Amino acid sequence: MHHTSFEKMLKFHGVYLAPFMETPLRILDVGSQLVEEGQGTYRGLFQCADWRYDGLDVSPGLDRKSTRLNS
Repeated sequence: MHHTSFEKMLKFHGVYLAPFMETPLRILDVGSQLVEEGQGTYRGLFQCADWRYDGLDVSPGLDRKSTRLNS
């Protein structure tokens, strides 16, 4: 991902999600496939005890943590 994409998600997290740190949330990241080594993901932004992060894409990426969307 481009570094500006991560910066925008970081801002989104701070403005919209920070107030819900102790609220159970399920976060779905559509288009989460890790395509190349060293490419960043949003997963680390959502490591909160009460949150569940799921990645979804058309095929699994290198990290194998994305759920495949069946066609």
